[in-house]
Amino acid sequence: MLTWLLLSALAAAEPAPLPAADAPGSVQPLRRWDVEHLDLAVDLDIDAGRVTGTTTPRVVPLARPYPSIRLDQVGLDITAVSVDGKATDFTVSDTHVEVPLTPGQPHEVTIAFAAEPELGLHFRRPGEDGARVREAWTQGENEDHRYWFPSWVHPTDLFSVSVAVTADDDLVAVANGTLKGTEPAGAGRTTWRFELEQQIVIYLVVVAVGEYQTRELAG
Repeated sequence: MLTWLLLSALAAAEPAPLPAADAPGSVQPLRRWDVEHLDLAVDLDIDAGRVTGTTTPRVVPLARPYPSIRLDQVGLDITAVSVDGKATDFTVSDTHVEVPLTPGQPHEVTIAFAAEPELGLHFRRPGEDGARVREAWTQGENEDHRYWFPSWVHPTDLFSVSVAVTADDDLVAVANGTLKGTEPAGAGRTTWRFELEQQIVIYLVVVAVGEYQTRELAG
């Protein structure tokens, strides 16, 4: 009798609703181009809290040919775009910059930008919030790099990285990979160049500049 009552109660119970499926593209946007390598060159003005520079992703097409590439950006001043060395038109929205490309071919897309970001790239100056030194550093996770340079911010792509960082002579710059050298940039400034052959996702791109001391490790 007890078994019959339990079975009757289960039969009468309303089935639990299934969770709604994610709509296509709602979790991660569809990636139409593969970034093979990212070349990032930035000039950091710590006193002004400002970054200027260029980002050059080298891309190859994925799946069906598509006539443009869309990169994430928020609040950036995008001043110029070129494709394979030739200036081109582009469109900017509140969240993206879109660049027309010839479908089905590899390209190098260079975007010149400037920003005074509040996320992604952070500045510290003496006298502010108890700071005693000048410093700038990045923190890209989860999607914060879009606030200081145009990028594909979703961790669905892997690429190698070259980074050039220009800063005042009295500061030390660090970035992903191996330091390949430094060179004078004029007006009391230096450019530091780094290379990383290992492929990484976008939020692992790191730049830092500050009143650092360097130490060489034995071995």
